[in-house]
Amino acid sequence: MHAIRVSHRPMALRSLLAALIAWTVGVVALPPTVPPDPRLSANTLLVMGGNRNPNGLTPSMQEQLGGDPWYPARYTNPLYPVGVHGAGYIDAENNPNSPYAGWDFTLIGWPAEISLPMFGWKTFGESQRLGQTAVDSAVGAVIPTLDDGEQVLAFGYSSSANVMVRVMRELQQQGAPYSDRLSFTLLGNPNRPNGGFLQRFAGLHIPILNVDFDGSTPLDTPYQTVDISWEYEPASDFPTYPLNLLAVLNSLIGGSMLHGNYYRADIDGERAFPDTTVGNITYITLAPPHLPLLLPLYELGFPAPLLELIEPALTVMVDWGYDRTVGPGTPIGAQLLPRVDPVTAAVELAEAIGQGMRNAAAALSPDDPATSGAAVAVGSRGRSADAVRAAISAPWTPSPRTVRPERDSRARPAATMTDAGTSGDGNTGSVVRKAHRNERDGRADRHRG
Repeated sequence: MHAIRVSHRPMALRSLLAALIAWTVGVVALPPTVPPDPRLSANTLLVMGGNRNPNGLTPSMQEQLGGDPWYPARYTNPLYPVGVHGAGYIDAENNPNSPYAGWDFTLIGWPAEISLPMFGWKTFGESQRLGQTAVDSAVGAVIPTLDDGEQVLAFGYSSSANVMVRVMRELQQQGAPYSDRLSFTLLGNPNRPNGGFLQRFAGLHIPILNVDFDGSTPLDTPYQTVDISWEYEPASDFPTYPLNLLAVLNSLIGGSMLHGNYYRADIDGERAFPDTTVGNITYITLAPPHLPLLLPLYELGFPAPLLELIEPALTVMVDWGYDRTVGPGTPIGAQLLPRVDPVTAAVELAEAIGQGMRNAAAALSPDDPATSGAAVAVGSRGRSADAVRAAISAPWTPSPRTVRPERDSRARPAATMTDAGTSGDGNTGSVVRKAHRNERDGRADRHRG
C-alpha cells in the first residue's frame, strides 16, 4: 500500500502542474475583458402625468415632445397627430439622441383628479397636495443615491406642472436644498407668469372643486427650470384680455388641439417668440402649425385656399387679445380692454386681408412662381395644410427632432437663427414662417403703448 501511494503522488503532482501551466497560458493568450458597469448612470428623470393620467402610461409620458404614445398600435385620429416612436425628447430608453438617454426613468403616481367630492372623488386641491407629497418622497429617495455630478430632473405636465411649482415653492422655503442637482421642466404650465391660467386670475378660488388660482411660478427660484408652452394654448398662454371672445374661443379650441397634445411638438421646432431666460427659468414658446381656430379644419382636409384666405385676418384679431409687449417671464393678470388705436387696427386688418388673398391665390396655383413667391414672403404660416400634415403625421420616418448630437442635463433652446436668416436645421419653411410671424407681431403691437 505504501509503495502504491508513493508511486501515484508524483503523477498527481505532475498532472496538477500541467493543468496550471495550461490554464495560465490560456489566460495570457486571451484578450483582457472588463466587466460591464451594471449602472451606467444614476441620473434620474422623475416624471408625473397630467390630469386623468395618474400613472403616466395612458398615454405614455415617456413619448412627450415628439414621440408616439400609442406605439406599437397605429393611431390614426386626424385631429390628434403625434410624433414618431423613439423620438420623444425625454425618452431615455428608446431615443439615443435624447439629452436624457440612459437616465433612469421613473414615473410618479398620483390621483390626477379634478372632481366633485360628493361622488367620493378627490378635488383639485386634494389631488395636488397628494401629488406634492409624492414628488417630495421621490426626490428625497433619489437624491441620497446620487454620485458626484449626477442630476435629477422633475418633469410635470399641465396639472402636474402645478404640482412641481408647489414643490419648488416648498423647497425654496426650506432653504433650497439640492439646488445644485435638482432641476425642473414644466410643460403646459398653468402657473406661467404671462399666460398661465392660474396666474391670469390669481387669487380666485372655486370652492366646490377646491381650486386655488395660486399665481405665478416663483421668479426667483434657485432651481434651473425650463418652461415649455404652445402659443395660444389655454393653460399656459391664455389671453390677456378675456373680453376678446374670439381670442378666448381660439384658446379653448387649443385646449384639445394643443394643450392636450404635446406629442406632436418638436422641442427644436419653430418658436412663436425667441426663447427667454429670466433668472433661472428659460421660457420656450412653440409655434403651432396653424391658428387653433382653423387647425381642426386643416387637419380634416378642408379646402386650403379658403383657410389661407381667412387665417391672417383671424390671427390679427386673435392677437388683439394678448399683450405681446410683455415677455413670458413677467407676471401679468387678466385685463379688461387693450389700448387699441382704431386707425392702426384698421390698417393692420386691411393688410391681413390682402395677405390672405395672396395666400389663397398661391394655394390655388402652387406651381406658379409669380403667386407662390409672393405668398411665401407673407403667408400666414408659409405652409399649406397638406404640407403641415405631411411634416407632422408621416408615419415611421426619421424626424429632425432626433438629431441632437450633444448632450445636456436639461432641455436646450431651439437652433438659433444665423446672420443670414436661416436656421441651423435648414428648414426654410420654418424660417419663412418665423420671418412672417415677427412681421405680424410687430404690426399687431404697434397700437399698444
